Amino acid sequence: MGNKMYYNIIYRILLLSILFFSVASSFLLNYRIHELNDDTIDMDCINAQDYKYKTKHGSYRRGKIFFRENKRSYIQPKIGLVKGRLPPPDGDWIITGLEIVENSTLIINGSIIVESGGTLILNNSEIYMNLSYDREHGIEILAGGNLTVRGTLIESYNHSSRTYIHANSDSYIDIQNSEIRFIGSSYSLETGGICILTDNATIVNNTLYDMYCGVYMNDSKYTIIAYNKIENCFYYGINAKYSSKNDIYANNITNCTEGIHFQSASANISNNYFKCKYGLYFSTWEYESVIHNNTFEVEEHAIWLLGDSKNEITYNKFIKGKSGIYFDGYIIYPCENNKVYKNTFVNVTYGIILDYAYYTNITNNTFQNCGIFLKDKSIDNIIENNTVNGKPLVYLVGAENTTITDGGQVILYQCKNITVKNLDIGLTSVGIELYESPNCNITQNKIIGIEGYNYIDVMYGVPLGIYLRNSDNTSITQNNVSYYRTGIKLVYVSYGDIHDNFFKKNKYGLYVYGEYQNNISENIRK
Repeated sequence: MGNKMYYNIIYRILLLSILFFSVASSFLLNYRIHELNDDTIDMDCINAQDYKYKTKHGSYRRGKIFFRENKRSYIQPKIGLVKGRLPPPDGDWIITGLEIVENSTLIINGSIIVESGGTLILNNSEIYMNLSYDREHGIEILAGGNLTVRGTLIESYNHSSRTYIHANSDSYIDIQNSEIRFIGSSYSLETGGICILTDNATIVNNTLYDMYCGVYMNDSKYTIIAYNKIENCFYYGINAKYSSKNDIYANNITNCTEGIHFQSASANISNNYFKCKYGLYFSTWEYESVIHNNTFEVEEHAIWLLGDSKNEITYNKFIKGKSGIYFDGYIIYPCENNKVYKNTFVNVTYGIILDYAYYTNITNNTFQNCGIFLKDKSIDNIIENNTVNGKPLVYLVGAENTTITDGGQVILYQCKNITVKNLDIGLTSVGIELYESPNCNITQNKIIGIEGYNYIDVMYGVPLGIYLRNSDNTSITQNNVSYYRTGIKLVYVSYGDIHDNFFKKNKYGLYVYGEYQNNISENIRK
């Protein structure tokens, strides 16, 4: 009897022990708390999916990875294949050796810093940088560090607080087939998106979306930016400063204020598509860019060269906008020694603007419903073998005592005693332009645009039928100028004779500024 009672007690104790351990195990599993200290993460490769647990506070732990759930709780962190040490729950993730993350979704609550000798490889993953305000955390690649990204999404976790990617001098950055979005602030270009301060960077076949500046290069050489879709950047798609010998090709740059902005920089820029407010902006001096086979569909200036020289602009297509190429020089820093050939301009208000452009070669270009506008002094240029609406673009410098009877546009610079007669000119930027060309005769020409054409409202009344500047003693008679924004415009012209001209459906028939003793009579406007 005593032995039986003894065994019953032992049996009950065993049952209670089993029940206790079952409850304890269930408790741990239900709360899914699992801690791994730093010493246990030195394994070469782990399948981290088996080590993801959720605490009672709604946070995730896998080793030392910590995920805070916040407003974007629909993002489910996931650990796939990881090699090396893992990011801490809070604070910066310091990369000192080889770290590989594959098939994972991580929310990082600090900066990622790749130190000298460190390599971080992100493959087929999603990385969300969690920060409370702009630039609080970012991805920094220090000198000697390596960031390689393939097929990965990098994004600011809260879109109102923007992170950045910053590759310092002598670092290595290679991002391909990935998506970078909602990063970059307007505080500075170095935190505006992807900042490259090193050579031999590679940014290829990515989507860069909703950034202040898609890619910023400073003192960078031999960088490749190609096959990217860069869109909705607040200001710049690509910005470069003091950088050269770079290749930018086959990118689609849309909905940015400026597609590409260069300051004392150059590159081979080819086969890109621009649909922005501005296309390319250059503020440099003799950096020798090649701009080849791009398509521009912009609102303002497609290529804007501010005192920039020695560029080669070839085989590009310009569709609409205020200007195709704007040579915006000034007395101290004119635009010099640029080559423009075999480009196509369609429905651009100004095809090409010449403003203090010297030694420019403009040959074999095609203009449709636009042409060249000589805005200010531009000397020693070669402008030949160009066509406007299928007819020759006539550009004469220093000519005297000749008659012009054929052309799709006529520009006379420092000529005299020229007769322009019996031309049939369609829509162009300026039908007939005389700059510092006195004693000429413009008579019996038809300069007829397109009825109902949607002109872009710009300065100088363009498109202009006939435009004279500093060209005295010129006769303008018996011309039909219709469907242009301004029929005839005279600026600082004296002793002219303007009579018996016919105007129809121009916004302004005749515009005169700074005139002195001109005879204007018997012109008809309908």
